[in-house]
Amino acid sequence: MEDIEVLDAPPGKAGNNSQFQEVKKALLTLKTIPNNPVKRIDISWLVDHLTSLGLSKFLSEWFGSSLKKSGEHETFSFNIDGAIDMFESVV
Repeated sequence: MEDIEVLDAPPGKAGNNSQFQEVKKALLTLKTIPNNPVKRIDISWLVDHLTSLGLSKFLSEWFGSSLKKSGEHETFSFNIDGAIDMFESVV
């Protein structure tokens, strides 16, 4: 069974809404984090890392809740590139 990813957004373009801009920044930041890091990513590390880069604690925790166990590491439960593509289609 394949996963289906859906972007929950109102119809039409989002424009320069600051919340959308923060999500876009967060997605681009997530892309810079290695998918299979030598050091294990956990929720507290991710939240600290993202907030140190200027993202809100709420958004950082939201992305932290998207971590899933993959072998000995944590990875994101969604495709970051796919999420960026979907997000850019509404911005």
